[in-house]
Amino acid sequence: MAKQIKLALWNANGLTQHRQELIQFISNHEIDIMLISETHFTEKSCIKIPKFTVYTTQHPDGTAHGGTAVMIKSTIKHHALDNYNEEHIQATSISIEDWIGPLTITAVYCPPKHTIKKERFEKFYNTLGHRFIAGGDYNAKHPQWGSRLATPKGRELLKAMQTNNLRHLSTGEPTYWPTDQRKIPDCIDFCVVKGIPDNCLEATTSFDLSSDHSPIIVTVGTKALSTKKSPSLCSKKTDWNNFRELVEKNLQLQIPLKSPNDIEVAIEQLNKTLQQAGWNSTPETKIGAESNYCPANIKQKIKEKRQLRKRWQTTRSNCDKSKLNKAVKELKQLLQEDRNQSIQKYLESLNATQASDYSLWRATRKLNRPQLTIPPLKREDGSWAKSDKQKA
Repeated sequence: MAKQIKLALWNANGLTQHRQELIQFISNHEIDIMLISETHFTEKSCIKIPKFTVYTTQHPDGTAHGGTAVMIKSTIKHHALDNYNEEHIQATSISIEDWIGPLTITAVYCPPKHTIKKERFEKFYNTLGHRFIAGGDYNAKHPQWGSRLATPKGRELLKAMQTNNLRHLSTGEPTYWPTDQRKIPDCIDFCVVKGIPDNCLEATTSFDLSSDHSPIIVTVGTKALSTKKSPSLCSKKTDWNNFRELVEKNLQLQIPLKSPNDIEVAIEQLNKTLQQAGWNSTPETKIGAESNYCPANIKQKIKEKRQLRKRWQTTRSNCDKSKLNKAVKELKQLLQEDRNQSIQKYLESLNATQASDYSLWRATRKLNRPQLTIPPLKREDGSWAKSDKQKA
């Protein structure tokens, strides 16, 4: 179990182009769940983040604008919920479990051109259950969560929150930084929360990602249940010669099989012999700590970009904006070069000999292996079983 859950919400304004810096951001800040607004995904879009599972929702018209995504560590026990796919609200939801029970985590995006009434907000929040965190770009302003002024959408959202006993979670700082100097930065990215005490939540602003929105990091003081590793009798380190010798030594063949009880005893003895031989021939696998290594030149460039971003947000001058854009471009180049070097190093290390545990053949087999399909199960009442408990 993790001692706390670390979320981050961010409007990417097009997710694919930010993949490398997003991976670095997740690693540097040890993010467990990432909530993305404005992915600009279509049916043909795809993104993979190492050690994370990605769920997406597209805009209902299928074109490359709007949309949301949730990225969650694969080691956290969870299951996907139904997507909310409307013109006025797009949302991707997952359900995790903590010591209290189910907790819904949702990435939200509300396009600015739609005026959303209180009833529509209530309809959306009613789909999330009695405990949830719904974070993203609401494009709704109100001084209640730190905006400069109140807009019609912000007033309607506040009414829905007050009626349904919901609370906001924000930093009170601007999260949207328009490049047009005639527009003023404001707070439109925040979370709406239900069923979680205030003293278990903390929100901070970050300046490490490149878009016209600042990411918000949310720390939730609860323990998320982890997925249980399936028990296995063998692994890639199993000594099969030793396994064969142990089976031949301990397996008793001179036993009577004249009654059902004799057969049951023989089967039980065979299972115990195979299990014991497998355990004695397989070394214990040690799980090492996750590495958050980041090259020094990339760390320095991130620090430089963060300083330039703060300066531009203060001065709003074209000169500082040009310097920031240059730093962003250089950082992306460094990240791409680091990724290419890592891939090259990995490819050079592959070998077809026993000394490298036949790494070349294992890598080839992994590339050629099709994705394992896990079919859904329909219950007697016609609903779909999603969690392992429901499937059982």
